[in-house]
Amino acid sequence: MLKTIDQVRRDHPALINSDQAGYRMIREGILPAGVVVRVGRRMLINADKLQQWIDNGGQALPGGWRKGAE
Repeated sequence: MLKTIDQVRRDHPALINSDQAGYRMIREGILPAGVVVRVGRRMLINADKLQQWIDNGGQALPGGWRKGAE
């Protein structure tokens, strides 16, 4: 099932606390490609794949919190 960022934010407030945070997670590649579906200009989230990603513990950023600081 495809959901908008707003719908995912309401379902998972600890993961995405604002629409801006959701779009930033997409832009920075934090959410994997299989979770994010682009339909024209809209970014939608595959809810099943998102839940699977959460259940598997997600994926840390390469380089941790200092990503791009080098």
